[in-house]
Amino acid sequence: MKRYRTVRVDNSIECCEVERETRDFVVFKSSYGRTKRELKRGYYQRWHETWAEAHAYLTKRAADRVQAAFTQLGEAQRACDEVRDMEPPK
Repeated sequence: MKRYRTVRVDNSIECCEVERETRDFVVFKSSYGRTKRELKRGYYQRWHETWAEAHAYLTKRAADRVQAAFTQLGEAQRACDEVRDMEPPK
């Protein structure tokens, strides 16, 4: 059966042929021909039943990263403003 694997590091979607599947793991042939077992919800990769699910996951993850960057930018801007508005002690 085909499953789609998203990889966190490079935001890619790979179509893989899965040999066996449990609630938490998938067993598949790697690109090197070796049989591998991976968590479905690992830190670096996630497995999805359809390409659309995989794409939606990566899209949401990218949007979350953009939102986090805006939040950090706002915090940095406030810190910069505080330093800029400092006055010497009297």
